[in-house]
Amino acid sequence: MLAKVHIVFPIHSACAERRFRQETYPLAAMLGSVPLTLEPAATDGLNYNVTITSTSGEVTQHIVFAPNRIHTDLTGTTYLSPTGWMRIGDSYGERLETDVEALFAAVMQAIAEREWGDLEPYFEELNIRASLPFVERPLSVDEEVISLQEALHEDIFFSLSEFFQKRAGAENRRAQPGQIVPEMVYDKSLPSVRIELKPLDRNEASCGFVPFGEAEAPISPVQARAELSAIGGDTLIARARSGRSVDARYKKGSDRPIFISAGQHANETTGIVGALRAARKLSEQPGAHFVISPLENPDDYQLHWRLRRDNPRHQHHAARFTALGDYYVYRSA
Repeated sequence: MLAKVHIVFPIHSACAERRFRQETYPLAAMLGSVPLTLEPAATDGLNYNVTITSTSGEVTQHIVFAPNRIHTDLTGTTYLSPTGWMRIGDSYGERLETDVEALFAAVMQAIAEREWGDLEPYFEELNIRASLPFVERPLSVDEEVISLQEALHEDIFFSLSEFFQKRAGAENRRAQPGQIVPEMVYDKSLPSVRIELKPLDRNEASCGFVPFGEAEAPISPVQARAELSAIGGDTLIARARSGRSVDARYKKGSDRPIFISAGQHANETTGIVGALRAARKLSEQPGAHFVISPLENPDDYQLHWRLRRDNPRHQHHAARFTALGDYYVYRSA
């Protein structure tokens, strides 16, 4: 039985000090009640030094190597990035490019070499569909998994967002290249990727209603509109890029005015249910005076539903921004 765990995590001048500490997540939750302490190493390196103390007093030490390489990406930024590593016997070993790295590099190179013109948005949907033969490994904590599919989705999305931001001279996320959609699917065959430009998806996911007070999964857009309608008040409507409606209700009353909104980050689905529940409770109060706008990014909410079909446990940050590829908070109008 474990009594405590102490980890000296690596630091490196080519990355933020907190990076390797963050990469221990979710170890603390996996250890449960076993105390975990972490401290940074004194010098640059790529090894975790782990000291494990058992309840019997036995102490064991372990070195865990974190293979990384320093390189410069297509935007001219220098990074320390995870890589493969090959060791034979007791040798230090050398870098071995993995299939995931090669696929990522091919995607970035292909998109960087294309002529995009000068007028944003450059596309409706930039779709990157990769088939990967890597089996995900569920962890013992909540819905967490070790997933190369999810890692590749996140790396492709944020790297392409940064590429188009720098291309437009808009590093503050105001760039509007269009909707960037990495779709990662499991396939037993060799890794492959297809990149294509598509029209914006204007379909709407269908799903039965769930008990609203006990919802344990995202509710459908149809149910969100029905719950909004039940609250009553004057109808307010705007339009998203796809033409989908952005619905809100205004209930006029004598109390202090309140604005409740959710769904700007469409992959953060609990906020939508929470906002509607709050508005329902508020509407029961005499004189309640508020606006409720529960689903402000319907285009990417639909994208989230679409991506969840293949990977229901993933974060899907591609559904965090808008169908124009920008970030609501940075819009000036």
